[in-house]
Amino acid sequence: MKQLIAAAVVFIAIWLFLLAAKRKLAKLGVDVQPLVLMVPIGSLKAMMSKAKLGKLALSVSAIAPHVALASGAVCIAILVKPSIEIIRGLIAKAPAKASPAVQILVPGVSIPLVEGVVSIAIAAIVHELMHGLVATGLGVKVRSAGLALLAIIPAAYVDPDEEEMKLLPPKSRAKIVSAGSLGNYITAGFFLLFLVSFFGLLVSQPSGVLVESVVGGAPAEVAGLKAPCVILYLNNTRVRTIHQLYTYLSATKPGDLLLLRTTRGDFLVKLGKHPNLPDRGFIGIVISPYDYYSPTIKALDKASLHWLWHKLEIYSIWILAINVGIALVNSLPIPPLDGWLLIDCLTEALQSKSPRKGKAVKLLKISLAALSIALLSINVAAAVARLIRW
Repeated sequence: MKQLIAAAVVFIAIWLFLLAAKRKLAKLGVDVQPLVLMVPIGSLKAMMSKAKLGKLALSVSAIAPHVALASGAVCIAILVKPSIEIIRGLIAKAPAKASPAVQILVPGVSIPLVEGVVSIAIAAIVHELMHGLVATGLGVKVRSAGLALLAIIPAAYVDPDEEEMKLLPPKSRAKIVSAGSLGNYITAGFFLLFLVSFFGLLVSQPSGVLVESVVGGAPAEVAGLKAPCVILYLNNTRVRTIHQLYTYLSATKPGDLLLLRTTRGDFLVKLGKHPNLPDRGFIGIVISPYDYYSPTIKALDKASLHWLWHKLEIYSIWILAINVGIALVNSLPIPPLDGWLLIDCLTEALQSKSPRKGKAVKLLKISLAALSIALLSINVAAAVARLIRW
């Protein structure tokens, strides 16, 4: 709690300093608003203007509107069941049978701090750059581009010329507004491919439980155990997951002898008394909260590199999950999200061809927006309530 308060004080102090220096920073081209800092970068703007990158993004963006529409429909479907269960729980004054379908992304509170900041930053930067590249591919001038800071989250921003965008046909604008989510899905696909090919995730079982550190003076240190290492067996029982480790240790008692078979060798540990559960045996190790997957290239699976591979695995999982989540939510037909802008473009295209169909689609658009806002609000409210209770 003290660390959290100290971090909050530092955070507030930094932002008060930035706001106080707003005029001086403006002379350098830096725009400071409450919890938003934007730094223009000429080289990033120049990159946006490169014809080859713009054409490549444009060729990929042909499927972007279709992907975004499907994504919005999937997101609405995901939100429906938890919303019904949450409402039933409120009526019955009982806990909901289903968890909220959304999670409030607060690095350091609801998600890990560093992994959360890095994952959200990558997702935000990819999203904005994809918008900019497709815009330039369609001949729209980018007035400014650079890096941004949203509270504590690094991001990017791209400011295309809105007047030039208005001159584009609706189908072209649809490609621009839906390109961000497509960029997130491409990023998620890349990391999924990496996780499957390099770690065997989804196609193989976890390898064991990673020991991050050993408690000083604890039974594990007395036995000679050193971190990082991966626990493979407890006595003769194969241990692949954290759940299996806890299940086995729950049946042990102080004084029991436990043979730990690890990637650093075998260690005979005489269990001590658990500080919180006196009747349970205590090893004295700090383990990772995530199951460990060994690299598929066995030559790389060395004890000294366990920590590196495990961190790479964890970051990849978070980057994948955050990119998919942001792409899904951004595809909802809610102002000012990309999903709403996309349906706006489609409505305009239909109205130019058939005014009757255009009016019907406009009514459908408003109905979908109302439904999406209601479903998202229910899930967000439940997620916030859960976070406060936690």
